[in-house]
This record gives sequence, structure tokens and C-alpha cells, in this order.
Amino acid sequence: MLQGNKIQATIFPHLVSRFAHLIKENYVYVIYYFRVVEHCNGDSFSPDKHRILFCFETVIVSSYNSSIDHYGLKFVSSNEILTRKAGFNCLVDAIGVLVFYQIDLEDPLSDGKTSVVKFELADW
Repeated sequence: MLQGNKIQATIFPHLVSRFAHLIKENYVYVIYYFRVVEHCNGDSFSPDKHRILFCFETVIVSSYNSSIDHYGLKFVSSNEILTRKAGFNCLVDAIGVLVFYQIDLEDPLSDGKTSVVKFELADW
């Protein structure tokens, strides 16, 4: 089983105030309604070729799961962000194994104009 793989998550500057109070280091979260995109210009903070983009509609729910490492969520220091390429003001690392996914859901927040993929990650 895979363990310890990370995927980068990006919160754009205009959304930081929406999510800053919801996310704390060393906690486990279930995240809904976000986008997954491919890294374009080698601007990755993780070895994964994809990253999660938080959207205005993204929902974050704190979760307790004893099978997921307590230190699964880790913030990158501001010094690390500042020495990297521009474009990322706030980053979140997520560790997990894909345990559930559902494709082509109609996003209730988009009046049926956008399809979404819902998935859940766990670290065993």
C-alpha cells in the first residue's frame, strides 16, 4: 500500500481569509469541491505531478481518523515560499491514499454548469 505521498494544495490570495481559520497544522481534513490540475512549469513543492486548487465553494471538514498520521498536514514556512517561484502565497500539503472517488457529479453551487470529481484521501 502507498504511504506518505504528498500532493500540493494551493489557496489563492483572494481566498486565504476564507480558509485561514479553518486549517491548522497536524490535523486531518476531508475536502470537497476543489479542482485538481497538472503542474505546468516545474512550480511544484511536492513530487506529485498534480496539485489541488481550493475554490470559493471548497468545503473543509475536520476529521478524526486514527489510521492517518497525526502529522499529515504540514505548512510550508514563509521563507520556503518566498525563495520559490512567484505565484503561490499560501500552500497546503496533503498526505493520503485515494480511498473513494465519484466522477461527473453535478456541482450544486454552479447551477449545473460544472461537473466535479469528489474524492477522499487516507494514509494507512
